Amino acid sequence: MHDLPEASVRQRLELRLGRLLIIMNTDRPEVTMGRQRHNDIEIVDTRVSRSHARIELRDGRFILIDHSTNGTYVKLNGRDDSLSLKRSELPLEGAGTINLGRKMIDRPSRTIYFNLMA
Repeated sequence: MHDLPEASVRQRLELRLGRLLIIMNTDRPEVTMGRQRHNDIEIVDTRVSRSHARIELRDGRFILIDHSTNGTYVKLNGRDDSLSLKRSELPLEGAGTINLGRKMIDRPSRTIYFNLMA
């Protein structure tokens, strides 16, 4: 087993989708997202891939990794624009939203809210 940097022991990432709350930390270092039931976060939408994306704790940082055809969109609080990922990855910082397959949607039931806490 690898020794994790000291900061990662204290950090946690909260993910919310409707009533679902997932806390990521060293005890739960990976979360999967997609339209199939095997995912930790299931979003049923024609633009969401079966295994769309995942977040993993790597070297003390929470990394969002997109595996999809239609991309993943991240909006960080305090920014006007959203970041687009397509078969790439992004370290998550602060707080914001994640949308799978669609840039920004008006349905909160399909928006994942994240908050990185020390």
